Amino acid sequence: MRLPFLDLARCLAIVMMVLAHARDSLISPQGRLDGLARLHEHTRGYTAPLFFIVAGWAFAQATLPRWQAFREWGRPLAARLERVVLLFVWGRLLTLPWWHEGFPLDVPREVWLPFATSGVLECLAVTLLVTHGLLLVVPPRWLAAALAALAASAVLGAPWLQGVAAGWPMLARGVFNAEGVAGGFPLAPTAAFFWLGAALGAVAVRRAWSARTCAAAAGVLGAGFLAASRVLSSSPFLDRSGWVLLILAVLAAAAPRSLPLEPFAGRALTFYVGHMLMLWGVPFVPGLVFRVQNGFGVLEVVLVTCLMLAALAAVCLASEWARQRHQTRRAAEG
Repeated sequence: MRLPFLDLARCLAIVMMVLAHARDSLISPQGRLDGLARLHEHTRGYTAPLFFIVAGWAFAQATLPRWQAFREWGRPLAARLERVVLLFVWGRLLTLPWWHEGFPLDVPREVWLPFATSGVLECLAVTLLVTHGLLLVVPPRWLAAALAALAASAVLGAPWLQGVAAGWPMLARGVFNAEGVAGGFPLAPTAAFFWLGAALGAVAVRRAWSARTCAAAAGVLGAGFLAASRVLSSSPFLDRSGWVLLILAVLAAAAPRSLPLEPFAGRALTFYVGHMLMLWGVPFVPGLVFRVQNGFGVLEVVLVTCLMLAALAAVCLASEWARQRHQTRRAAEG
């Protein structure tokens, strides 16, 4: 069963993501000085944590009621592994420097760096794989505690793990690569957000929490994280998790019992891939980044963001319509 507040939160994250990427790629130097642009800068660190915490909660919501089905080979497990592969492949493809004039043989090392740095899709793919492996060895009653421990380990162990991986060859570092590339998402500590959300979701499923209880739990935990962040000199993980949990608390308390958002929330990958292709283009067809070359003001960036979201929403609706029509036809034939 889908939770409306999770769908609403995922749609909010989609809007934040597309707006952030459009702003980074298209806005002019003068536009960056605009008051709205500077205000938006304060939201930049919360998009990925929102995506990952919601994804983790949704993972628990989808998995625990069918625990045994995911522990043996069958359609549910095959579909999840296909999802992992799809995420990883798209993550690799979207960072290929096809736009460089020397591609593929004469491309400088620094241009290849985003390809060698863990992106959000690769990080999510490996996180899903690790989390599913946990399902095979940890019984349901201990899953939330194991996930919480894994999240804490990812945060506390990140400096050590990245230090160990620093001496590896660039391509071998993979999801452990934390070099300073915009959009880099090393497994540690990024996956901790997913495992935090999955731990919360596991408790919510096992205790059959209502939306109101989810709101209260997320609110209390979020406030506690923010308080701890202040004590620990603004820990980024605690600060971002705290604010995201407060957002989820508000959405869980305010969202109606049903929302027609599934065609969009369930296709976050479509929005991610689609808007990246619009911005960067495809081989031999340059995208907006190369056509605009940081020449847009704030209002133009907002307009382009809205147009991209509308176009991709139309694609999602068309896909949903085609899927339902196919199911209806198969049911009639059966």
